[in-house]
Amino acid sequence: MTQCAMSFRELQLASNPDLVERIVRGELFTLGRNYVAASAMIEITPLWLLTPNAFINASDGFMLAQLVSSYDFKQDWLLLVALAAPIGPPGTEFGGIDSAVPGKTYSTGLNLFAQLAWYF
Repeated sequence: MTQCAMSFRELQLASNPDLVERIVRGELFTLGRNYVAASAMIEITPLWLLTPNAFINASDGFMLAQLVSSYDFKQDWLLLVALAAPIGPPGTEFGGIDSAVPGKTYSTGLNLFAQLAWYF
């Protein structure tokens, strides 16, 4: 791919080797400079909290949406579950940036995290 055919995001990657190294290591990263974050904690019951989060790239409006559930189901036991979904078309930060490999992008898909904690 010639440099003139690269998208703006691809040019950002090509000109930032430190960011590429972080991607290769699997660290979290963002490409934009301006973000807006929103969060709200909803108390379903005194023992169950639901927290929707949104991390929005202010430049293009695409985002990472997250829903976190924390349930204190028994004394000293806590269940934490989080679902995260990147929202954006291909070629955007959250939709997946085109890589040099045909049909492959730098992106993440739907993520699910669960943790069961016992406090003593």
